[in-house]
Amino acid sequence: YQQRPTPQEGGMFKRQWFEIVDDYPKACRKVRRWDLAASQQKGDWTSGLLLGEWQGIFYVIDLQHVRENPAGVEALVRQTAEGDGISTMIRMEQEPGSSGVNTIDNYARRILFGYTFKGVPSTGPKEVRAQPVSAAAEAGNIKIVKGAWNAAFLDEVTLFPNGDHDDIVDVLSGAFTDLTLRTGGHIRATGRTIGART
Repeated sequence: YQQRPTPQEGGMFKRQWFEIVDDYPKACRKVRRWDLAASQQKGDWTSGLLLGEWQGIFYVIDLQHVRENPAGVEALVRQTAEGDGISTMIRMEQEPGSSGVNTIDNYARRILFGYTFKGVPSTGPKEVRAQPVSAAAEAGNIKIVKGAWNAAFLDEVTLFPNGDHDDIVDVLSGAFTDLTLRTGGHIRATGRTIGART
């Protein structure tokens, strides 16, 4: 009688939309999007998602998902950047106010110096920001590279926005935006580009 009910799936993402694949095209464009948590004990997790794009198909390549103190997070971000390689863009959600500015400045000058890094302020409701990547997933244009993190990824995204956490969805939708905006236009769920400059 004291059991906690299982939250219902949120409807924005379904498990069957994500095909799990063994590998991804190594020539794809990649971005690592980070969302830092304020606490290592409770609340949201620090999440860093690596997303690649090749010919209109997107690949969730890796997910770092931890609760750690600030020094531990800094070490993880740096180590992950070294593993991803210099060609991978790095973006981080910039929190409002001076603390967010200071955090981004610290990472730009100390932790990720020499990498293609910048902070990106988030605007608008999370559900609205997730709509483009939800449409791409429903169309079958987002694949997941097989890894130990797959279950955590699918558990959170399929519960969104009804689950207890949304940091994985935040980095997924942020990384999707980072890659689609770089094309100079908007990528449809079919993978075609609209309004790109020639």
